[in-house]
Amino acid sequence: VNLSGPLQLGPDELGRVQEDEAYAEALGTNPYDDYRVNHTLRVLFGVPFMKRTNEAAFARFDGACRKAEEAMSPAVREAAREWQTMRPHAGGLRPITGMIARVMMRENKVSDAERLYAIAQKQVPDYTSWYLEYVYFTLACREKLSGELSKEDLALTEKALEQGRFLLTRGYSQTGLTERYCGRLHQLRGEWAEAIPYLVAARQRLTAEDLVACDQALVLSYAKTGDRRAAEALIAEGMLKGGRFAPAYERMRSTLPPQKTASQ
Repeated sequence: VNLSGPLQLGPDELGRVQEDEAYAEALGTNPYDDYRVNHTLRVLFGVPFMKRTNEAAFARFDGACRKAEEAMSPAVREAAREWQTMRPHAGGLRPITGMIARVMMRENKVSDAERLYAIAQKQVPDYTSWYLEYVYFTLACREKLSGELSKEDLALTEKALEQGRFLLTRGYSQTGLTERYCGRLHQLRGEWAEAIPYLVAARQRLTAEDLVACDQALVLSYAKTGDRRAAEALIAEGMLKGGRFAPAYERMRSTLPPQKTASQ
């Protein structure tokens, strides 16, 4: 497309115009949202009366989904199919990018996870626990990749914490996730003591893997603030009452710093 005429772009301005792919990349294009769109259209054209009159459309989008799934790893494919159910959404519609990012984290593909989490945080409303979750994981990935957070990243933690405090003071928290991610955001800032009240409040409402992850973060804050007694008490409770998660609590004990002796 020649933009030099009607818009009267000079050589310098025209030289800064990039290819379409660069703008799409900056806006967050990714194969998982392509899959999401194709699946949504597959469902639409799979409705019996739509399929009768638009059989080619159903075949097109069904084929696109099948082709995408063939290119996915087994774990990513499982997450993509789980996204199609109601289980992960808790009354909303969790972004597929956030679900795939979690898989990438488990596979230690931190750079891929960071990009998908950054996209996911823009796909959910502000003032939600999902927003806090995706901001936290985006920044946790960045810290892991570069070893520290930038000033812009720290400003984002403060923005997310302000939203979390607003939700909590207005009573808009029922799952414990807002408290959990407020605590984790404080930890990203090195504010270990400030994280403790949030994590203690969160664990009262969490269960299963979410509770274990919260307790692990709480043990870390206790260790960082020198409260070994509280850390060991929490670990002992988890080993006693954690059921199938008891071994996870036992492993937490090995993360505690060595206990000082009287001579030290």
